[in-house]
Amino acid sequence: MDIRRASNMLRCDKTSKLNTNKYQQLVKENKKVNGIVTNAISDYLHTIENESSINGNTYLFTSPGNHTQTKVYLVSGDKVKIIQYFSDNLWVNIGCINQGNAPIVAWAKADSLIK
Repeated sequence: MDIRRASNMLRCDKTSKLNTNKYQQLVKENKKVNGIVTNAISDYLHTIENESSINGNTYLFTSPGNHTQTKVYLVSGDKVKIIQYFSDNLWVNIGCINQGNAPIVAWAKADSLIK
């Protein structure tokens, strides 16, 4: 996919809680569209008002379920935006901007957030 096609896709299907994970996966798979998609995800995260903090070191997951754990983790006190809860309320889709100013969108266990 080239930048023009990615730009058209983002205009037609704006970043939302329904597609942020897919857009983040697109960035990993296609480095050519990294800038435009990363900016769209960052802009979307800045619009979310529901914020929480991480309670202790928390590993992130690519989807709700223990079998999708990544090597990435957040530490106690990190601020995250709550995108959505999974239907069982045991998992929460979160987003944050890392120190390199890149957005991270992933799943975490709901009990890892400060209520």
